[in-house]
Amino acid sequence: MGASAVLKLQKVGFTIDQVEALADVMDTQAASKADLLQETSALGGRLAQESQSIRAEFKAFKVEMKGDLEVLRHSLETRIEAARTDTLKTVMGMMIGTVSVNAAVVLGAMFGLVRLLGH
Repeated sequence: MGASAVLKLQKVGFTIDQVEALADVMDTQAASKADLLQETSALGGRLAQESQSIRAEFKAFKVEMKGDLEVLRHSLETRIEAARTDTLKTVMGMMIGTVSVNAAVVLGAMFGLVRLLGH
């Protein structure tokens, strides 16, 4: 505690013992500028560490998500290819069926005409 503070306290009625006791409390309880600077520096260091840790976790998460997305992409491509194959089989089956029915109708009509016209 500075000399001017001691004089001000004495002017308002504090005794020397009270001023000394107050100075002791302030010396042990109050933070100095150096204390504040040291704590600020320590907090800055911890903040930098946490920031670096969060960045590393985010980078790992990004890599994991890219892997998951690649697996999903591959799965979708496989499913699409299977659906394409199934669709092609169905369409080909329908075409063969249609041609077969048309051929049977044409052959039936031809045999019908041959019978009708008499051999």
